Amino acid sequence: MTESVAVVNLSRRNFLKTGAVAASSGLVVGCSSGGQQKTFAESEQAPTTEINSWVNVAADNSITVTIPSSEMGQGVYTSMAMLVAEEMDADWDQVRAQPAPFDKAFENPEFNMQLTGGSTSIKNFWGPMRATGATAKAMLVAAAAQQWSVPASEIKTENGVASHGSKSAKYGELAALAATLDVPKDVPVKNKKDFKFLGKGVKRHDAALKVNGTAEFGIDVDVPDMLIGTVVQSPVFGGEPESWDEDAVMSVRGVQKVVKVPGALIIVAEKYWQARKAVGLLNAKFSAGHDPELSTEKVSAALKAGLDDKGKGKLKAKTTLDLEYEVPYLAHAALEPMNATAWVQEDRVDVWAPTQSQTIAGKYAAKASGLKEDQVFIHTTFLGGGFGRRGEWDYVEFAVLASKAMQMPVKVLWSREEDTQHDFYRPHVVSRIQIGLDEDGMPVEWHQQLASSSILKRMLNNFVPGFLSWLPLTSMIGDPVVTEGASHMPYGDEVVKKQKVDIDLKLVDLPVPTGFWRSVGHSHNGYFKEAAIDEAAVLAGQDPYEYRHKLLANHPREQQVLEKVAELADWYTEKPGIFKGIAVQQSFASYVATVVEIQMVSETQYKIHKVYTAVDCGMVVNPDTVLAQMQGGTIWGLSAAIYNRIDLLNGRVVQSNFHDFQSMKMNETPDVEVLIVDSDEAPGGIGEVAVPPAPPALTNALFAATGKRINSLPINQHGLQLVPVRA
Repeated sequence: MTESVAVVNLSRRNFLKTGAVAASSGLVVGCSSGGQQKTFAESEQAPTTEINSWVNVAADNSITVTIPSSEMGQGVYTSMAMLVAEEMDADWDQVRAQPAPFDKAFENPEFNMQLTGGSTSIKNFWGPMRATGATAKAMLVAAAAQQWSVPASEIKTENGVASHGSKSAKYGELAALAATLDVPKDVPVKNKKDFKFLGKGVKRHDAALKVNGTAEFGIDVDVPDMLIGTVVQSPVFGGEPESWDEDAVMSVRGVQKVVKVPGALIIVAEKYWQARKAVGLLNAKFSAGHDPELSTEKVSAALKAGLDDKGKGKLKAKTTLDLEYEVPYLAHAALEPMNATAWVQEDRVDVWAPTQSQTIAGKYAAKASGLKEDQVFIHTTFLGGGFGRRGEWDYVEFAVLASKAMQMPVKVLWSREEDTQHDFYRPHVVSRIQIGLDEDGMPVEWHQQLASSSILKRMLNNFVPGFLSWLPLTSMIGDPVVTEGASHMPYGDEVVKKQKVDIDLKLVDLPVPTGFWRSVGHSHNGYFKEAAIDEAAVLAGQDPYEYRHKLLANHPREQQVLEKVAELADWYTEKPGIFKGIAVQQSFASYVATVVEIQMVSETQYKIHKVYTAVDCGMVVNPDTVLAQMQGGTIWGLSAAIYNRIDLLNGRVVQSNFHDFQSMKMNETPDVEVLIVDSDEAPGGIGEVAVPPAPPALTNALFAATGKRINSLPINQHGLQLVPVRA
């Protein structure tokens, strides 16, 4: 099978025209976010119709599904195509996937913009894409019924073929006629019991391309006559370029120009390594920036000053806990460094980018080029990791400004050091949790304070479309993405009716840019909550699993994954030298429980023996994708817990590359056994949900082994060293 991943470079109007033409030799069906289906031929007469996804059945029997989400390894090119293929009774070997063009029609309805994030791809497009597939099949069946003069209800479909008695036709043979028929309304979709693809593993559309090297990531883009730029940014946040040695830079063969952009200089050359050589001669001087004295210690002190004794005097219980936690700034550190290619011409700007948000990229490409947004064409490539970082706009803006200055296409490629030291980091957060326990050791009061810088404030200040919907919430609680995972605190909220839950957020202005990091607020609040409830269980003299289980009696989905993971990990069976920790977290409409097993090698050395995790993400599209995301997310969360921190000294980020911002190595990585809970609930997210419970499950296991609590991350700052689990 040859998969189609060609980039679509069409304006909305031209796209509709192309679709109408294609319908003459095939069937093209669109779908609005509300599920209304139209052919593109119809859309030509009604060009204002907002189309979010579509399926094209060609005369050669191929079925091309346009995917509204960016593919960054999470498998959406496969899983979203499966939604259409299932409803069509398609031949999977004939199904193709292609990225959606930049167009308002492909907006994620949750954000009102074209964005891949928040683990929303399947959750939000589950209905519309299935409706598209069901409508396409209904039109093909109607064509067969007309051609054979038989009732449509008597026609069977399987593997891309319609049949009636001795008569049969491939979908491609019916497509031209189907395109001329009226589009049916409110076509029913299948029941779960009739699924043939969904819930089963299929081969991924992008796997072969990535194995044979033909997949095009942003870093691979090659435009004729393209120049290469590399970035030198102010080492202190907020600094601006004031001087540089242009003569020395221009003496390097191939160097074309030094372009000044906000907060940075871009050295543009014929080749990348020419530009990198010139960096050493730049001798750039920058303005002082926001705070040249900023340090990790200063950040920590400012945040801790935001905590007070609120709630402490209110605790009426005889037994109380007063706990403080702290987590550091974290970088995204995607394997593919930040990059974008732009070509600014008189009447259009083309951007080739591994972007999570075509809307944000388009907005800032228009602003930087001086053109209108409908003159911007975003060509979305594969993403070599995203994790929230590629939803930003700085790398696109830099490429557009460089191309505008050079009047040629320019690829701007960040070094790993620039990528690490100029990120939009997961915030540094501190928290105080105060818990009152009754005579049975059960929580009856829960007061949590959080101190953090805001994530949403920057987005709102820059009028980023889609985030304005958060404005009412920010006025009420300050920043709902910082508090997510804390505001959902299920322990005992219905079992113990007198429990009082109080969440207080103190936003502290800090000059460090922060953004959306994989699982966002759940990444820190999952750790705070699950570490605290573990302390409560121990103080109450109860088993940590049983304690949670009691408190989740009125939260059946959380309770179920807890039961499943305890069974999977054989919780009650003691293994010589093995210690276990457990955690559970609901995030992005999915439920995950994790058990980490560790083995102490010495008083200061440990290995992670094995990890067990159970997930209820509602109805499953592709279990292979769920498995991969759960394993990857678990390792991501463990890496962050063990190693990761971004430190500041003299206003500058200390870490620079993978040697000091490291991930778990292959020989350190344990087996991660995953159990997927069968569910009839609507799909939840999967890309981020394994991250939050992994760190507290590990720290709770270390407590079980050592008797010492770890109330700040990363773990390696506490004198504990991870050693390989295998040779």
